Amino acid sequence: MMSEAKMNDRRRPTTVPLAFLLAACAGMPTDAVAQQRATEPSPLAGTWTLVAADLLHPDGSRTRDYGAAPRGRLIVDAVGRYSLQIFKSERPRFASEDKTKGTPAEFAASTLGSSTHFGSLEVDPAAHVLTVTIDGASFPNQEGTQQKRTYVLDGDELSYRVPAHADGNIPISVWHREKRGASLVGTWALTSADNVAPDGSRVHLFGDNPQGILTSTGAGTTPCRSCAPTGRSLPPTTATRGRPRRIRRL
Repeated sequence: MMSEAKMNDRRRPTTVPLAFLLAACAGMPTDAVAQQRATEPSPLAGTWTLVAADLLHPDGSRTRDYGAAPRGRLIVDAVGRYSLQIFKSERPRFASEDKTKGTPAEFAASTLGSSTHFGSLEVDPAAHVLTVTIDGASFPNQEGTQQKRTYVLDGDELSYRVPAHADGNIPISVWHREKRGASLVGTWALTSADNVAPDGSRVHLFGDNPQGILTSTGAGTTPCRSCAPTGRSLPPTTATRGRPRRIRRL
């Protein structure tokens, strides 16, 4: 005779995870949804040209953040790796052609008049949120950080808001996606960046372990590059005849 405990066990309903039931009903493996999402190309994949780089002030007014005619390029590959550059057109040129001999004012204008970084983007279409993981940046404090940015994607126009500054101002960037064309396509990681002196000797231009990404999505434009030294120390000044880079496809 069956014991009361065993009878209760048989009456107890079996709990099955909802995700498993949905996958089973669809005739899919339990991890198929996650795999499909991982293999879908990023909705932001492509080459983007900067349209506007503004500041939204707490009073609702809006001004230019990088001058009247900022220039920029954002390149995103199919899996969300990105490279971004924004430059203020009014940046003054250095008096010297050797950037290691720039004045403090020239360095300040160059640094404050640009924003460059690379890393990865995760897109949440339902919440309209971009999660930006920054691997390398011209501003070292951004490296290794993650930012949440609200965005609007309307066809080939992308706009997003960067987290507010301490003064309450909110940077807003607007981009236009370029049409695809024949070009070198891929995401490339920097493996070396050296100076070659006239005597044939080589000096590391961005330190012993430089970080860099070169990305091309086939939009018929020059690929963007981002280079950042891990130690941020300048190499010894030397006359050079070339600056060879070595890269590998990811």
